[in-house]
Amino acid sequence: NLPQQPIVLLPTPEESHDANRLHTHQARGMHINDFPYEILAGILAEATRLNERDGVSYTFGLSQAPLPLQKTKLQKYLKGPIPPDMLKWDSTAAIRQVCRAWHEWSLDYSLKDVYLRRWRGSERWAELSRCRRSYDIYELIDNPSGLAVYRDPFSSVLRTAELLSQYPSVGSKINRLWFNGFYVTETDREIFTVLRSCPNLVSVSVPWTLLRHGGAEDWTYLLNSTRGHGTPLQSLELLAVDLPEVQAKDPANRVDLRPLDHRRVDFSKLRRLKVFGNTTFMPVCDQDLQAIARTATSLEELHITGLSTVSIEGTRESPFVDES
Repeated sequence: NLPQQPIVLLPTPEESHDANRLHTHQARGMHINDFPYEILAGILAEATRLNERDGVSYTFGLSQAPLPLQKTKLQKYLKGPIPPDMLKWDSTAAIRQVCRAWHEWSLDYSLKDVYLRRWRGSERWAELSRCRRSYDIYELIDNPSGLAVYRDPFSSVLRTAELLSQYPSVGSKINRLWFNGFYVTETDREIFTVLRSCPNLVSVSVPWTLLRHGGAEDWTYLLNSTRGHGTPLQSLELLAVDLPEVQAKDPANRVDLRPLDHRRVDFSKLRRLKVFGNTTFMPVCDQDLQAIARTATSLEELHITGLSTVSIEGTRESPFVDES
């Protein structure tokens, strides 16, 4: 009897070729950027969430900032939480530096919603680093010190307008913009500069003074209903407050370019309109709503809250209200 030999199945030439290709691929290793985009985006989103959880979520303040030649004992306290948009930016700081693909994902993630606020206060603290990752070191300081210095209250909107003018691709990532505290002619011009740099805006909250200080061309670019490229604006919020007496009496601010009188200003793509807040300075009135109503044929939501200058009769005369 012949000894039994092990049975060996020889691969076909096609199977040998596939095996060699798989072996070569395994030897080289698979790069993470070769993953499907959905999987890679999920990994980066989870890493960002963990960075946000473990990162700094607060900021410090001082009880007061001493004037020159004064010696005042200062007390350190937690000033408040860091806004969500800043947390997103901080949590993607390391990811942005890896490669171009991760940098683009980080911009898409962190710049969808942008909030621009007016600086309130005049305090700056020498020990408080601009890099929030260094806040842990600041906690170890027992005797904080600071100086009262001037800071441009409009610097956030001015620097944003400059940044978006230099890098147009950054503005294309922004889907929603929210402005707070900017109500004078100077800042309204800068707001329109920012808005022009964001062709894919779908929602924006702006001061009501843009209805007075903006021209027909400015509003045509903002609404983006006839240019044929970019994304038409779908949600518009007009926020009103009472201005300080100095700003209200300034002739530069008492300008009304009446953009709603021009036929080029088209609200036909707008889905949501909100007018919020009361003011005595050139407020939104019945005539403004009626002018908007002439072209706002696709409006689905209308909110008028805390506004004493719009009457029931004014809204009843407009096409917003169904008389039936």
